[in-house]
Amino acid sequence: MRFSPKSFSISVFLFLITASKIYADTGCLVTLSVPENRIYFQQYPGSQSNPVRFFTSTYYNVACPVGANASNQHPGNISNTTSPGTVCWAEFNGGQNGTGTNPNNAGNYRLNGFLVNYTMVACPLDNYALVALSALAGVACYYIRKS
Repeated sequence: MRFSPKSFSISVFLFLITASKIYADTGCLVTLSVPENRIYFQQYPGSQSNPVRFFTSTYYNVACPVGANASNQHPGNISNTTSPGTVCWAEFNGGQNGTGTNPNNAGNYRLNGFLVNYTMVACPLDNYALVALSALAGVACYYIRKS
């Protein structure tokens, strides 16, 4: 088989397109008053303010869950939308007594954070490193004893 720079370039290009899923989006990164850093990604319906955005209780945890594998995803490549960061509010609860109906009032939200851009990335395979190394060691022992 002859090496062709053109076919190699096309192969690399196709690999890069299919290897990375690009789900660039904007969300509200909350780091305080939550057990894990999280990004709220769904804008509250009827929100009129701009650039401040409002989000419901739908979120992604920033870290991979325990026991995650490559089929699990989490927000990665996180960057602020502005510098300094633009404040956003999350988890509409209707205010202190739960009766607020104005989604444009900061007092009607439980959490606040900063607007960020992020993409969804696959969790690493770190959880399987010990299994992979053990399997590799077993194969190596087999071939050493065989020779």
